[in-house]
Formats: sequence, structure tokens, C-alpha cells
Amino acid sequence: MPSYNAAAFIAQSITSVKEQSFRYWELIIVDDGSDDGSSDLVESFLSDPRIKLIQQDHLGAAKARNHALSVAKGAFIAFLDADDWWEPEFLKAMLTASRSSDADISYCGWQRTGLPEKLCPRYVPPDYSKEGLVEALMRENIWPIHAALTRAELIKRLGGFDETLPCCMDFDLWLRASPDIKVTLVPEVLAYYRFHGTGQITSQKARLVIVHLEVQLDFLKQHSEIAARFTPEQIEYWTWDRVRRKAYGNFWHANLDTSSQLFRYLLRRGKWRLSDLRHILFSLLPPQVQRRIPLGPSLPS
Repeated sequence: MPSYNAAAFIAQSITSVKEQSFRYWELIIVDDGSDDGSSDLVESFLSDPRIKLIQQDHLGAAKARNHALSVAKGAFIAFLDADDWWEPEFLKAMLTASRSSDADISYCGWQRTGLPEKLCPRYVPPDYSKEGLVEALMRENIWPIHAALTRAELIKRLGGFDETLPCCMDFDLWLRASPDIKVTLVPEVLAYYRFHGTGQITSQKARLVIVHLEVQLDFLKQHSEIAARFTPEQIEYWTWDRVRRKAYGNFWHANLDTSSQLFRYLLRRGKWRLSDLRHILFSLLPPQVQRRIPLGPSLPS
């Protein structure tokens, strides 16, 4: 559990682990240089010998998770951020599924919280145990990090999380694992993700899209035999066209900063089309000028 300034939520997250019906777990919390008293809250839980606290400078979630992995003793690993939580049956259900199917990764349904109810449906993903795992992951990150249980030996073989990435570390890990693994679905909602408001996503939307693309392209470069399974049109649709769709989607929702960053990225990489030209030109305008232009589904002719 990486923790950075999560004093408002970490007690609930830890409690959700303590309340697991499966009792044989260890919880390794890595405080990533918090300055809000988070570590003091964690210390109140350390009377339980299954809970350990490691403190480090503010080095980021990937380094924090890798730090925890370096001292973890279990044969299976689950990741829980300090503001998310699990149902009491999470570990038992996931471990049972992994063992009974000899899966490398088990994954379950999840629900976002912190938004209006209609925007937070309970979601159980498709079953990728038979086929289609790599293709599905090429499209999107198909399960969040807190909704999976992974064999420790698999993570060790992959070298853990890529600490050079500013985001999308879990997507990168799952994608790198996907060619050679067996997965199993637990068709229940057992994990919860806390949404903190528009600032949580808006400030990094463009970066998330771009890094997601870079992870995809690097994976395809490293696995030419997998890239050969798909047509160039499929790969273009999953990669560069995804950036384009995100750019237009943010424009239509008046997220002009994100939209402009993505259109400028397409321009820099030479991946824009003639049909994008008006939006490309708009993205080059100063923000104060953009805000003066009335917008609809498309720019004025």
C-alpha cells in the first residue's frame, strides 16, 4: 500500500484489510514522504504484527510498490492504494479463484465512489480466461490495480513496476504480463476506487493518454510477433486513433487544456489528419483566446 498524504482515508483502507475473512495476510505500507500525519495514523495499527510500515522520501507510487515487493513474503500479491478499499471477502475469493484455476492473475469487479450515483455503476468486467486478453489490454486497461491478485513470482519475473513511467504503471505491468499468463475472473464487485474530484483527473488527463500510448507502442516494439497478429488498421485504432478520440472527446466536453495538449501532440508526432486541421489550429491559440470562441460539436467554419 503506497501512501502519500492520505490521512483522510488511510484508516478506512487499512481497516478493510484487517476485516478480511482470510486472515493470513501481511500488509506492507510504504509512506512516500507524507507531511500530513499519515504515518502517525498508520502507527496506531502497528500493534497488529501483520502490518508493517516503511518510510521513504517522496519517490512516487512505483518506487513505493517496488519497495514493498522487495520485502513481501507471500506467494500472492494484491495492491491497494491508501484511499481505496476492499470487501471483506476480497482476499478469500481471489485466492480461491487463483488456486482452483492455477491462474497467474485473478481479477474482480469494482465500483468508483465519490461521484453521483449514476456515474458510479457496479461493474464486473468480461471473462478473458479463454481468449482475447492481449487484444483487450491493447484497447484499454481492463482492470484497476486494486481489483487484482497476482502471483509474486510473475511480478518478480517481470521486474516489478517500471519506475521511469510517470503514470500507467499498472497498465504497463499487465500488458507486459499478458502474452504468457493465465487469468481468471471473480464475477463479483469486491473493490472500490475513491474519486476525489475533477482536479484529480483534469490535471493529468493528457499525460495519462500519452503515456498509455507510449506503453502500447513500446510493447508492440518489444513483441513484433504479437503485433503481427493484428492488422495495421487495428493497431492504429487502438493507439494513435485512441489519442485522437480522447482529443475530440475532451474538446466536446470543453476540457480545452487537455484537448489542446493532445492535438498538439498529434501535430508534433506527425499523426494529424486534414480533418483535424481546425482543431489543431485552435489548439495553438493562447488559452485566453480559446475561451472567447463559442464552441459546439465542431469549431465554427
